[in-house]
Amino acid sequence: QLQSIAVPTLVIGNRADSIHPFAMAEELAALIPTARLVEITPKAHDRARYVSDFQSALAIFLKGLLP
Repeated sequence: QLQSIAVPTLVIGNRADSIHPFAMAEELAALIPTARLVEITPKAHDRARYVSDFQSALAIFLKGLLP
């Protein structure tokens, strides 16, 4: 079913998330044809940078949707 997603999709992950391992983010991104995978700083390492990285990744993704 993931392969049928036909809209731009952002997958965000980090390598310190034990609940959602980065390998899972990589797998999801590989299965969704329109997915873009972005790795961000783990919240446990630097919360301010995590928030900044997340906001930046989302902003870049959303800007890419504009005509």
